[in-house]
Amino acid sequence: MPAMKVARSAHPVLLGALVLVLAACSRESPAPSAEGETAAGPAPADGTSLDELARLGADVRARSAIRFALADFVKPVMDGDAGIDPYQAPLFYRELSSHDDATHPPELFGRVERGGDGLLRADFEHPAVYFERSTALVAGEERDRIAFAWFFAGDAPGELSPQGLRITFGADGPPAFFEVLGDSSGLDLVFATDPVEDASLAEHGGVLDGRAFALERALDGEPAAANTVVAGLTATGPMALGPFVYLGRTSHDVLDVHCRCEPSRADEIRQNVEYELIPLAELRELGLDPPAWPDAPLEMRLRLAEGREG
Repeated sequence: MPAMKVARSAHPVLLGALVLVLAACSRESPAPSAEGETAAGPAPADGTSLDELARLGADVRARSAIRFALADFVKPVMDGDAGIDPYQAPLFYRELSSHDDATHPPELFGRVERGGDGLLRADFEHPAVYFERSTALVAGEERDRIAFAWFFAGDAPGELSPQGLRITFGADGPPAFFEVLGDSSGLDLVFATDPVEDASLAEHGGVLDGRAFALERALDGEPAAANTVVAGLTATGPMALGPFVYLGRTSHDVLDVHCRCEPSRADEIRQNVEYELIPLAELRELGLDPPAWPDAPLEMRLRLAEGREG
């Protein structure tokens, strides 16, 4: 089946009403800062120095303090019948420049289709996000999980560039972990909730050298753990809702993920865009392998507190 690789691009179209109901949260929004996306670099592997891994992790974490001066707000169609609660799907902020306009915005992710020439393409006139439900063992207990994937154009005709977010829900229902499909740093990014980090800190007693959070395993440990960085923390909302996801203008990297109970980090919304939710199984019907997520379970990549994963 055709392969996919993570690359860069985006294009909004459908207009919808922006209705955000924000609940009060204890965490404050980070101070505004300029965009600091990590430049594309080699994927960490055997031979990458510990100092380089630590530097890459710090660069990734610095991006999560981003604030957008101008953005499009991208949300799921609420009256669809895709077989999933649209409130569990991500809400996107796609960064724009003041020089962008409605006819030349950065491309958005599109529905995957096969053209008359037999080549796959992402149809930007029909924004779409694919999803698949599963379960995962976390701290010895089975948890619900939903993987979301979206597709940009690749570097060559017939090539697609996937990005995605896999949400693992906590014991009480709201999300606990958000895994990013790919990143230009080559690292495996995970966003987690404050209670998960607090539990890890209480059980493990501190942050390891070169790391920023108690959840992160040693840099000199197993490759799957060494290459995993906690890119940021977010509050836990009262319900099992999808998060805000921040997409930069010049790459496909996920810059930040946080609870929709926290204030938006976009100062101005140019327009609202709606996307369709589509079962990931439709990709297989096109003869396309779904994007590959890390094989190692979360408890091997992170220092989870026993029985207290959120």
